[in-house]
Amino acid sequence: MLGSKQPQILDFNLNSIPLPNTSITGAKTADEILFDLGKLHFYRTAIAFVSSISELLSEIPKKVPVHNQREWVSTSIPLNIAEGNGKFTSADRFRFFDTAPGSALVSAAALEVLVAKGLVAQDRVAESKIMLVEIV
Repeated sequence: MLGSKQPQILDFNLNSIPLPNTSITGAKTADEILFDLGKLHFYRTAIAFVSSISELLSEIPKKVPVHNQREWVSTSIPLNIAEGNGKFTSADRFRFFDTAPGSALVSAAALEVLVAKGLVAQDRVAESKIMLVEIV
C-alpha cells in the first residue's frame, strides 16, 4: 500500500552545523554572512518594507481581498532584486530589477486602497510609502 511507510524525521540542530570555510568572508556565524545584494540600498529598503507591511497586515482582516495580494507583492520586491542580482547578463539583471519597481508601485496602490476603504489611516502607511519611493 502506498504511503504505509512512515517518513523518517531527522532530528538535528542547525546551530551545531559548522560553517563552511569562511576565510574569504571572515564570518564566524551565519548571521555575519552578507551577500552582495545585502550591500544594495534598495534591497535593504525592500526588506524593511516587508517588515513594515507584515506588521500592518497583522492588523487587517484576512478576508479583505487586498490582504493576500499585499503579502505576495511586497515579498516579490526583494525576491526580484535578489534574483536579478544573481544573473550574469545585463539583460537578465535589468529584467528582474525592472520588475521590483513595478511591484513597489502595486504595493503603493494597495496601500491607497486600504486607506480609501477606511481600513488604515493615511499616517499609518506614510512611512511604508516613503520606502516605496526609494525602491522605485
